[in-house]
Amino acid sequence: MDRSFLSDTKVVEAARDFVCIRIGTYEDKDEANFVKTRLMGGNGVLRNFGFALASPDFETILRRSERGPNFVYKNASDMAGELKRLAADYRVDAEAKKVPSALPQMKGVRLGVNVASCDGLPSLLILGSDAADLKEMKDSLSEVIWDEELAGRFIFCSTKNKENLSMIEGKLHRGFLVVRPDEYGVKGTVIKILPGNLAGDRLKEELLAVSKDYKRISKTHGQHVRTGRQAGISWDTEVAVPDRRRSKRGGRRDQKSRQ
Repeated sequence: MDRSFLSDTKVVEAARDFVCIRIGTYEDKDEANFVKTRLMGGNGVLRNFGFALASPDFETILRRSERGPNFVYKNASDMAGELKRLAADYRVDAEAKKVPSALPQMKGVRLGVNVASCDGLPSLLILGSDAADLKEMKDSLSEVIWDEELAGRFIFCSTKNKENLSMIEGKLHRGFLVVRPDEYGVKGTVIKILPGNLAGDRLKEELLAVSKDYKRISKTHGQHVRTGRQAGISWDTEVAVPDRRRSKRGGRRDQKSRQ
């Protein structure tokens, strides 16, 4: 679904007129509740997928599916066309578009590395000495990552506490740490460290070079799952994942997982 819809160039271009939000579902209790109440109408079992288009105040749901956009649109062109039509109803002035955007970071280092593995992207870890130091580096990143060449090239996370880096191998210095996640996203290795004082064009150039050289790990879903189970690899979520077992009739019955 992602490759045929969300990664389609026409959809990516049309989506630039929207605020695109990736919700944590099982990784955040508040966001899980938001999904159930606002995106699923308060009914059903929480799932790790879903799709919705909403008005800027989120009071009006324009399109919704408990699965994905492939259950709403015939193809990517159909989706891109409607995105453009809807965006025309919610125009913003030029000054509003100049407001700096915040860094789209994951909730923590552990989740950042895991999501990067799932997406086949490098994780960019900002390691600072204190809160003010982190803010300075995040502000520098925010000024360059929304450029068309860099958008969507990294999964971001940050910390000022090295105790949160037990899953990361390699040198851990203050700055921008490019981390290669392993196949299952439970560990990561530092492959490059960019100085924390980099900013502007120099920072952009370094990030572009890293992105172009990065080789994603190729995965086949069935083999990936089988090998992970054989190796005893598991992932503990903040919100319990329902155990969806197939019934004799071929459907699924949802039960709470034991964690």
